[in-house]
Amino acid sequence: MNTKDITAQIIQIYKNEKDELLRLLKIFDLTKEIKITEIIDIYNSIQSGNIDIVIIKSAVDLEKGQKKELEEKINKQFNKELIFDYQLMKNLKGGLEIKVNDTLLNLDLSWY
Repeated sequence: MNTKDITAQIIQIYKNEKDELLRLLKIFDLTKEIKITEIIDIYNSIQSGNIDIVIIKSAVDLEKGQKKELEEKINKQFNKELIFDYQLMKNLKGGLEIKVNDTLLNLDLSWY
């Protein structure tokens, strides 16, 4: 299970489980395969600004080669670790929306 899936499940646990002890037990059970030191390192990297999440929205699923090329080009622009989150957005007419922190690059064809 990848980090994105685990994060989504933890959010669901917080939304659905009202008892705090049960929340913690469910989260511990969910993350039992992950070393706590890895979780702490990831958290510290995010807090210190060494990791950024890049959200890429597209009207169609991108192929593996397209994702790789896009990631290489974006990585050249930043001097930190990037985590790429691809989202399928049927409401886009075509093209992409790329967001890093507060910067949004809108390449959606509906603007043209």
